[in-house]
Amino acid sequence: MRYAIISFTVHGAKLNRKLGELLEDAKGYHLSKYKEEGLKGVEGSLKEWTKMNFKDYEVLIYIGATGIAVRAIAPFLVSKDKDPAVLCIDELGQNVIPLVSGHIGGANGCAKYIASLIGGRAIISTATDLEGRFAVDEWAVERGLILTDLKKAKSIASDILKDKTIGFVSDFPVEGKLPKQVLESSYGEIGIYIGYDKGKKPFKETLWLIPKGLTLGIGCRKGTSFEQIERLIRGQLEKLDIPIEAIGKVVSIDLKQEEQGLLEWATHYHKSISFYSAHELNQIEGDFTPSSFVKQITGVENVCERSAVKGSDGGKLLLKKVALDGVTMALAMPYYTVTFEREGLR
Repeated sequence: MRYAIISFTVHGAKLNRKLGELLEDAKGYHLSKYKEEGLKGVEGSLKEWTKMNFKDYEVLIYIGATGIAVRAIAPFLVSKDKDPAVLCIDELGQNVIPLVSGHIGGANGCAKYIASLIGGRAIISTATDLEGRFAVDEWAVERGLILTDLKKAKSIASDILKDKTIGFVSDFPVEGKLPKQVLESSYGEIGIYIGYDKGKKPFKETLWLIPKGLTLGIGCRKGTSFEQIERLIRGQLEKLDIPIEAIGKVVSIDLKQEEQGLLEWATHYHKSISFYSAHELNQIEGDFTPSSFVKQITGVENVCERSAVKGSDGGKLLLKKVALDGVTMALAMPYYTVTFEREGLR
């Protein structure tokens, strides 16, 4: 995580510098009118600093009074799934308080971690944490799952606090003991489904969780534009109702490693991209959609499906070859295990 830390007093500056040493990828700031060596001065107002960093950092830390932090962030709050984690620490480091995005943004976990580093106390106020109950939103984020419906996640949290039973269905293997009120069953009013099938709704009210890490295999003609690639990918993801965040990486054949449209697409969406030789792709076993034309050009009868399976370490095809405007794509699911590791949940 990337941390932006701001302090206002002499004691706060000492703690700021200490956190900068203890946390990876942390940048310390101090209001310039209280200049402090070793910290970057902020010439403008606290409100301007907050606005500048609110979208650029995963975690904002205010060292000082809680009221100062609350007033600083208030104009920029959007929603719990978009706001960064925001913490407030008193200048002596005694109390570490998560203010917003406790679960999805990871503020609660950050507070506990930072408190352990500085010998302070994490002040957690969320009900599921206080009662030691299962928090599906926090658990999902920790395991790389995409929450598709915050309202349903809230309903599940509410039912768990009322000691109601929550159903659970997964298309992937499950490891560990499920929390007390979560049962592997497709019956019930409300429950959780983990998989990629948007049509699978085992409960009257189903919270769909989508694993991240899909591998996108791409084939394309020489000179294919960003727009052509975008049109095919967007269209297919919308049909599957899968967000682009679920794609972990892009893969193709090495003949396409200088295709500007493909490179531009991967860069635009911050996706890693890898390329394989025809020999490597021909080693992949499976039932793939053949094309004699593609084999004549590339040396392998299918680029998108084979590269997707290879890129997912031998995973299963979720979407077989689809073509549009000289672009082909396929999606492969990596092997995934749903884990319940946290102890003490009930």
